[in-house]
Amino acid sequence: MSITTNRVRPRLPVNDPIKKNRQEIPGRFFHGRVLWGWFIVSVLFSSCSLFGTEQTHYADRVEPLMGTDIRIQLYASDAEEATRVLESSFDLLVSLENSWSHFDEQSELSRIHATYSPGEWVEMSEELAILVERGLQAWRWTDGKFDLTAGPLIELWRISRRTDRLPAEDALLEAMDRVGSEWIRFDADGRRIQFLKDEMRLDPGGIGKGLAADLVMEHLKEQGIEHALIDAGGDLLASAPPPGEMGWDVWLELPTSLKTEGVVEPIRLSLAHQAVATSGDLFQFVDIDGIRYSHIVDPSSGLGVEGLHQSTVIAPKAWLADLFATVAILEGTGIENRIPPEVDLEYLLLRKPLSSSDILRWESDGWRSWMHQGSR
Repeated sequence: MSITTNRVRPRLPVNDPIKKNRQEIPGRFFHGRVLWGWFIVSVLFSSCSLFGTEQTHYADRVEPLMGTDIRIQLYASDAEEATRVLESSFDLLVSLENSWSHFDEQSELSRIHATYSPGEWVEMSEELAILVERGLQAWRWTDGKFDLTAGPLIELWRISRRTDRLPAEDALLEAMDRVGSEWIRFDADGRRIQFLKDEMRLDPGGIGKGLAADLVMEHLKEQGIEHALIDAGGDLLASAPPPGEMGWDVWLELPTSLKTEGVVEPIRLSLAHQAVATSGDLFQFVDIDGIRYSHIVDPSSGLGVEGLHQSTVIAPKAWLADLFATVAILEGTGIENRIPPEVDLEYLLLRKPLSSSDILRWESDGWRSWMHQGSR
């Protein structure tokens, strides 16, 4: 690993690292969510990529879902196929939102929160079971740095961000008592869950948008679509590149300063069969009593992470990029110790401690190769 104080550079995929040994899984600890990172992601195509292929038809659609704009770009055989596949893909996204949303009182997740009794098994849909299974896998990998049950802490911190006041100590302790994946049991084969404490809350933030992108990409492949790019609120997932191209051109605007807005270094990435996600608190933060707190909740304190941060992760699956971009912020310099050997990913982490004016930088060994070559 390398540690420097300025400048950039990233590598390639693996099979899905989720193990198939299905059994009841005890879970445990926290997570705080990120939407947009500290860089702006824009996707550009050359005119020859769009119009120079006789046997392909380019299509592009954007819809507001999951609290953000989700964009799907693809190549199909003709306009009719493109319209049909885009329609079914966005139908799938609506179904996922109706299952996972903790903001919608009518969603499957909200109904479970409102009606479960501690110790009783609750059945769930396939969509929600996939989310829970991935969430518990993430919890085990990260030793609790990510926790699907962190809803009470995240809800409490949202109030602090609105009011510019830290949570009362008794409220914080009460919320932390309801958090911990060790207090749930999950039966993947039976698609059912058991909560062992009252008023627990699952929060899909940190893996939800990335997982949604993965599921939609699987759907596109089942429909015979080989060339696609999905942008789920800044979490990008690519399959095969546009016909005749090496990859989907993605421009990352990486800040050269974590203190001054607008000072960026544009970096071109050629993305194929891979995902990229970023996490940070340049815009989502709160200043309380002179201390800058992130919207990303620290599990050890129940409060937002202090300081300024940005992380970018490239991984074979969007949910993995989503997950480890956030875990990098929480773990800091020890992030390499949180990446399991079966997961192949690259990362860049930038941090500005409150007591320093320097940008500290950590990157994986393969990060720089990505900046020059993209997918290999």
